[in-house]
Amino acid sequence: MKNTNPTYFSKTVPTTALLQIFLLLISLLIESCASAKILTQAALADCNTSTVYLGAWWNHVPDTVSIQLDPMGGYQFAYWVDDAGNVCHGDPGKNGQLGPAVLKAYRPQAFALADKGTILSADRLKELQEIPVPLDPYAGSGFHFVQLYNNLWRMRSDGQTFRSTVTGPLSIPNVIEVGSRACVAPVSLLASGFGAVILPSSNKDAVRQDPNHCKVRTMPVDINMSEAARKKYNAMALPHGGEIYNVP
Repeated sequence: MKNTNPTYFSKTVPTTALLQIFLLLISLLIESCASAKILTQAALADCNTSTVYLGAWWNHVPDTVSIQLDPMGGYQFAYWVDDAGNVCHGDPGKNGQLGPAVLKAYRPQAFALADKGTILSADRLKELQEIPVPLDPYAGSGFHFVQLYNNLWRMRSDGQTFRSTVTGPLSIPNVIEVGSRACVAPVSLLASGFGAVILPSSNKDAVRQDPNHCKVRTMPVDINMSEAARKKYNAMALPHGGEIYNVP
């Protein structure tokens, strides 16, 4: 958790009292951060649906960096990699197609607020950061990588919300199993220099198998892949990762 609001003390405060206040603030900060992590872990452990939790988005940002924005949602890329290293979606050998499938990953109210630039409280933000992402409309199954492209934001300074219409950061890929538990707490890849540009969606037949690609899924094969291994499969860094298919 990042503390971007430093506390200033008056020179008239006794040293002992100052130390006590400092220790109290540190203990509260540590307790708050630990509680947030415990709540996120508990939510993931109990989750039996397809849900995105955004509370961990800035986990990898250095403590020296002042965080000005909080994520409110965007779009989830779902994909796997074939034997030639291409990004694919669908089912291999059945309806496998090049590029990631993209699903909406925001609450309708979050989109409406950000589109109008509405002021949003921190407490209300937390509610909007728990996002159901139904996978029923997606014609695919098995292990998939998922990455969140976040383009709805809230300014920490004044609560102002807005929608980015051009670029935005992607998360570190997670692994889910479509048709089973698909809950994730994405962490931003922005700290590593990765961004994303949403490209025009392709006009593909979601039912038909690509005759030359996406016949065999080679990755992911394990839902427990390490973060270091998952980072190697950032969609935008792989062939056809930018050829998105919007799931109806």
